[in-house]
Order: sequence, then structure tokens, then C-alpha cells
Amino acid sequence: MVMLTYASDRPEYSLANELIRTVSAKLSLPLIDVRPRFATLCPTVECPALLLPDGHPNAQGYVEFAQLVAAGLRANRWPGPAPP
Repeated sequence: MVMLTYASDRPEYSLANELIRTVSAKLSLPLIDVRPRFATLCPTVECPALLLPDGHPNAQGYVEFAQLVAAGLRANRWPGPAPP
């Protein structure tokens, strides 16, 4: 199992991210924390370039999210084929 944080920093996601980080640490589960990268790309809650109004990634946001997840899986030595 690998835990992932949410990209958005809206209040409901911020609380969920805190809980995800806490559970990951307590259970020694790998964590892919995408929020720091999205915080750099989206310094405000509204970020139409990458996030929909409800805080979920849009198409470009999911490209960024997928790249972060892939890098995190490789960093955790998740089995699978090497990227092209």
C-alpha cells in the first residue's frame, strides 16, 4: 500500500492531508506527498491551470500528479517496468 496526499490545499483537503501523513508515519507506509509540489505550482487555493474549482486536478493537473506518483513509486522501488 502506498498513501497519496491531495494536490489541493483547500481546508477539507488540508485536514485530510494531515491525517494521511499521520497514518502513513504511524503505520510505516510509503507516502507520496504531492502537495509540496502543487504548493509551488499553485501558491493560492485557486489554481485554474492545474486544479478545478473543487480542488481536484484538471487534465494538466493530472499529468503533473501522475509524474509525481511515478517518481514516488520509483523512489520506493515499486516493481514495474522502467519508464521509456
